[in-house]
Amino acid sequence: MTESPRPPSYLISVKELCEFTAKRGDLDMRFTPSPTAEQGIAGHFKVALRRGGDYEREVPLQLEYKASLCVRGRADGFHAGRKELEEIKTFRGR
Repeated sequence: MTESPRPPSYLISVKELCEFTAKRGDLDMRFTPSPTAEQGIAGHFKVALRRGGDYEREVPLQLEYKASLCVRGRADGFHAGRKELEEIKTFRGR
């Protein structure tokens, strides 16, 4: 009888990983009105149009690293040429 593989010690979502690693910008929205869902969708679409032909939207992901870390979820975008994942945030204001 073979032993079933152990689940990863750590599980993190793509969004949490992006939030942890993003060192630029400001996501503090306490003093600005939040965008509507429609504005958010339009913002994501606008960003995707600027990215080029090898850009993918809404990419499901799962990666296990050394059997101890599992990253899974959905990335807003993936630019294959740059090997970059994106988590896009929209805002309402100037």
